Amino acid sequence: MHTRKFHQTGFSLVEMLTVVAIVGILALVTVPNFISFYQSNKMKVAMRNFTSDVRNMRQMSISQGVQTRITFTPAATNTPSSRAYDFWLGNSNFNTTTWTQITQSDPTKNALSKGYTRHLEDIAYFPNSGQTFDAVSGVYSVVFYPDGHVGMPTGATTASVALKTDMKIPKALYTIDVSPSGRVFAH
Repeated sequence: MHTRKFHQTGFSLVEMLTVVAIVGILALVTVPNFISFYQSNKMKVAMRNFTSDVRNMRQMSISQGVQTRITFTPAATNTPSSRAYDFWLGNSNFNTTTWTQITQSDPTKNALSKGYTRHLEDIAYFPNSGQTFDAVSGVYSVVFYPDGHVGMPTGATTASVALKTDMKIPKALYTIDVSPSGRVFAH
């Protein structure tokens, strides 16, 4: 007759504490990097969306044969108004124009909303410094004409729109340059 021996297998307390310590150290290293990566990507999304909107307004001006513009109001800090920008459609090609704010369809009401304002991502805003387009009463305008060129400040060879974040990320400031011909380049 054989006697049976029971062996208990498992981890010792020291082994468990070692694993918990390693996981804790990895979490301390990776979580801040992930947060920085996430915020950096939100800033890139804000830059890409705004750049795309600028290009779309240029294309709308060309296709409809009238002036278009994007307006924004920069500020020293990140506020809802310093993240907002509006789209406008003119009623003439190169002459003095009357502006009408572009509306967006509201699918829930089958109607047009009163105005169409877009906002940058919540960490990005238009700062006071770095804006080189012309401004009236603190509101900056990027104006496109039907031939595709952009309204430039007097004597300028390029004009820029700056986007900034106050977060501690590798690239906290993006600049969107627009050449006189209307070419849009973000960096």
